[in-house]
Amino acid sequence: VAPRPQLWRIPVALRYPDGSATTTKRVLLTKAEQIVALDTKTTPAWIHPNADEVGYYRWSVPPAMFASLAADAGRVLDPRERVGFLGNASALLSAGRLRGDDYVRVLEAFASDPDPEVVGNVLAGLGIIRETFFSEGHEAEFAPFVRRTLAPALQRFGAVKTKGEPETVTVLRPRLLEALGDAGRDES
Repeated sequence: VAPRPQLWRIPVALRYPDGSATTTKRVLLTKAEQIVALDTKTTPAWIHPNADEVGYYRWSVPPAMFASLAADAGRVLDPRERVGFLGNASALLSAGRLRGDDYVRVLEAFASDPDPEVVGNVLAGLGIIRETFFSEGHEAEFAPFVRRTLAPALQRFGAVKTKGEPETVTVLRPRLLEALGDAGRDES
């Protein structure tokens, strides 16, 4: 016997630019499809459908809006939201809802993030790219991309532990060095 379909009530927080600032609108989704009117006079360049990253759901927006949010993420999303954005992008890639080249552009955009946890998620994303799109024997083509993407992070965080550095940097460093040495084929 097939289970009866259920309709879940889902609280959602939508953040979007409304001209001079950003606004968050909280709504309760109660229908299979629901239109939400935003308090803005123009179509926003982006909408972040999981503001504050407190919802346990995946989301998607039109590709141009997704790219715009990725481009503005460092300015409009906090570190927790940026980590969530990367996790959501990985899930969209796995579900076939985000193209590989768009995913690569997201990783490139987030690689310069000042937060080590965000960069750690970029590392995980590079692992997904490597496993999904590069077969054995073609990894040399992937190496320059890895070096170009991760070298600035290593330069920013340093190759050697410094006194008083945040633990998140200490944990990230060996992962960065390993990725650069292995996937990036960096011998320095």
